[in-house]
Amino acid sequence: MKDFQLVFDMQPFRESLRRLLLQPDELAVGEIRTRSTPEGEELIITGFRRATDPPQSDQLSPFHCYAVMAISSRRWATSNELASIISPRFRQTLVAIVVRPDRNDEMEVTVVTEGTLHPPSRLYLLGNRSIRIDAATPYNDGKISSKRQRLRQSRTNGALSDELAEQINQLSLVVVGAGSGGSELTRQLSSLHPGRLTVIDNDTVAIENLSNLPHTSVRDLDKSKVDVLVRAIHRNQPKLDLVGIRQRIQDIPTIEHLSTMPRVGAVFSFIDNPAARLAAGMVARKLFVPHLDVGSLIQLNDFNEREIRWDIRLFEPGAGSGCVACVPKLNDIDSVLYALRSPSNAMTLGPPTEWNVLRAGSLLSVNAMAASLAIQLWIRYLRGKVSGHWIRAQSVDDGLPTFSESPVVGETNCPICRVKA
Repeated sequence: MKDFQLVFDMQPFRESLRRLLLQPDELAVGEIRTRSTPEGEELIITGFRRATDPPQSDQLSPFHCYAVMAISSRRWATSNELASIISPRFRQTLVAIVVRPDRNDEMEVTVVTEGTLHPPSRLYLLGNRSIRIDAATPYNDGKISSKRQRLRQSRTNGALSDELAEQINQLSLVVVGAGSGGSELTRQLSSLHPGRLTVIDNDTVAIENLSNLPHTSVRDLDKSKVDVLVRAIHRNQPKLDLVGIRQRIQDIPTIEHLSTMPRVGAVFSFIDNPAARLAAGMVARKLFVPHLDVGSLIQLNDFNEREIRWDIRLFEPGAGSGCVACVPKLNDIDSVLYALRSPSNAMTLGPPTEWNVLRAGSLLSVNAMAASLAIQLWIRYLRGKVSGHWIRAQSVDDGLPTFSESPVVGETNCPICRVKA
C-alpha cells in the first residue's frame, strides 16, 4: 500500500473551514502539488476556492490532483462517501476531507489514486503553531527512549516545555552555511535535539576562519567546513542525526537531494552570499516550509564609528509571503540572479569586490547573538505567537543594541515570492 502524507497551508485551510461552517452546503476545492520522499508520496495542498457542487472528474485533465473539503451531511457523512460521489478518474489523485459540524477539530481524510482508497499516514498543518497528526510511527523513532537520554535533555525540555521539546524532536531542519554564523547556529540548534539536522556548505577552512570557528584547529585547514563541524558536534552528541552536504545550496544535486528528503520543518540560512540566501529561500518555498534568514554586519560609518546590525527574518511558505529579494529590497537583483544561475567557477558580473569593502570584519559573539535571536524567533513561531516576522537590532559606537520588530510583508511586484509556489 502506498504511503501518503498530507501538507496543508494552515491559514487558507482555517479560512475555508470557517466559511464552510457558515455555509455548510458549499464545498472547498484545493490544488495539490506532489513530492516523492523516502517516506512515500507527499501531497501539498496550497489553497482552497469556494464551490457549490462537487468537481466533475470527467471534465478535469486525466492526471489532475485536487482536494475537496466538505461538512458532514446527509449527502456525504464520511470522506469515503464524498470520494465515491466525486469518483475521480483512474490516473487522477483526490483528497476527500469531511469535517463534522459539531466537532470541527476532527476530520476524516481519504486519498484516492488509481481507483484505490488510502488513509493518509500523516497530516501536517503548516503555519504558526504547526500541527502534525500521526497515524504511523513518529519520526524520531524512539531516540529519547533511554533514561540516560531523557536525563541529558531534561534541562532543555524544562526550558522549552515537554510539548514543544517533543515537537522539535520530530522535526528535520536544514541549515545553509557552516562559517562563523552558520556553525554557531547549527551548534545552538543541535542543543535542542531535533530529529534530523542537515548542514550545507561547499567552503573549506582557511587560516582567517580559525578564530571564529572554535571547534577547528590548524589541522583542519583546507578541510570541508561541514565535515569538521559534523565531527565536532558528534563528539558531544553522537546520537544526533546530523548530515553535512559539501555543495552549494544552488547546485542542482543539492536541490534534488533536499527535494527527496523526508518532510523538512524549516530551512535556516546564515551566510553572506546573497545568491545563496536567495536560493535557500527558493528551496524553502519549493518544500513549502518556513525560511529563517539570519545575518549580522559590522562596519564603520562616516564618523569612523563601529556599527553592528543583526537581521533575522522569518518567511512563511506561500505566494506573496515575502522573501530575501524584497524584504528589504535586494540591491542589484540582476547580479544576484546571475550568480544564482551560474556555476561556481563562473566569472562575476562586474568587477570583483574584496570582502572588507562592505564590512569591517566578523565577531563570533555577534554571530552567536544573531543565532540566539533566530532560534528564539523560531520558538515563538512554533508556539503560535508570530507569523512572518522581522527582528532588527543595531548598535552604534559600542552602545547597547536597540531592537525593532515588524511583520513581514512581501512586495507586490517581487519576481520571486509573488510567483505561484
